Amino acid sequence: MAKSVRSTAVAAAVAGILLGVCSCAVFFPSDPGTRSTDTGVMVDGDRVLFQLLRCPNENIESLTLYSNTDDLESLWQIDQVDRGDRADTSIFRLGGPPGGFTTTVPLKVFDRGDPVIFEVSTNRRLRVSAGFTIESLRPGKVLTDRGFQDPADFEAQTRDC
Repeated sequence: MAKSVRSTAVAAAVAGILLGVCSCAVFFPSDPGTRSTDTGVMVDGDRVLFQLLRCPNENIESLTLYSNTDDLESLWQIDQVDRGDRADTSIFRLGGPPGGFTTTVPLKVFDRGDPVIFEVSTNRRLRVSAGFTIESLRPGKVLTDRGFQDPADFEAQTRDC
């Protein structure tokens, strides 16, 4: 009986640790290992654009927009289907995949005031944006983890390679 109780307690502790580790990666996107100063979001008229500063030989594999709530619902996702000549793609328009990508989660309707985050997976690493709302974006400015920046300053900064 004591052996069974001890085995159950050990299994519960291991499960708790595993769930804790996994939930950190899923529910705490501000983890320094995944946060990136070289991801940004901006508005151009009515279009929302995601921009990435890529490192040499870095290919974007997927981009996902999540609701920044407890459930982290996927609001939109695109995935790479063909590397081809699309390795240079670094700006993505919300709702429409560029060539070489396909929509795997169609854009869901959400309020421009709802908190969201976006995640970018590349062949080298995972990047997660700071939380934001679409209505908080400013024309002519890129929102990054460092705040709002001029597009030229954002593009000229050192990459997190």
